[in-house]
Amino acid sequence: MKLVSWILLAAIPVMASAQTPSIDKLVDDWLSLEIQKGHLQSNWNLRQDDLERRLALLEAEKTSLKELLAKSNQSSNEVDQQRLQLLKSQEQLEQEQQSLESALSGAIQQAQALHTRLPPPLHSEWSEKFPLLLEEGVSISEKLERLLALFKLVQEFDDRVALHSGTLDIPVTSGEARKLLVSQIYLGTSQGWYVSSDGKTYGYGRATQLGWTWWHGADAEAELGRRLDPDVLLKAKSMLENPTSAEFISLPVKL
Repeated sequence: MKLVSWILLAAIPVMASAQTPSIDKLVDDWLSLEIQKGHLQSNWNLRQDDLERRLALLEAEKTSLKELLAKSNQSSNEVDQQRLQLLKSQEQLEQEQQSLESALSGAIQQAQALHTRLPPPLHSEWSEKFPLLLEEGVSISEKLERLLALFKLVQEFDDRVALHSGTLDIPVTSGEARKLLVSQIYLGTSQGWYVSSDGKTYGYGRATQLGWTWWHGADAEAELGRRLDPDVLLKAKSMLENPTSAEFISLPVKL
């Protein structure tokens, strides 16, 4: 029994000696962990500051992108509105062009009807220029310009008493006629008279639904319902040739 006790007492210092290195290692490990923890904490603090700066930059960039997107949307809306306005303007212009084409077509038809009713000198001038109005490939503006030029000729002719020298087909016998050079006097575009240089051949003309028509001699007086004096016509011719000798005369007309 005493032997066992001595063995135990002898073993205690040995066990204490064996545990001492383990405690030192644990302390070293704990110190190492604390040092690593300090490094990690320091690194994290630095990392955190960098991440916060990046986050602030990202937030600023996000805000900038939102503003840019808002401006882009606003600009896109403005472009859409401008495009819509342009489409409306284009539609309006197309409608106006169609209206203009329709009105121009009607005016050309009226001009064609008027052509046959014009006095012979003006009719001849229109016959030269009217085909240009019907040429293929002529723009609306060109057609309008040419049509206005034709109507201007009518207006100028209608505003004056015109004297014209030209040949007319004068009936001689039934169904026969001869060309004779006569002086023609036009009161605007609606009334006219003619007389030969010797005063033996004379007549009256005016615009009718069938076109310009001449009546000769006795037929002219029947159409007018009164006498047509060739001497008065010769006097009117002389006054138009020499305006300084003008005086009042009376010529018969029919409305």
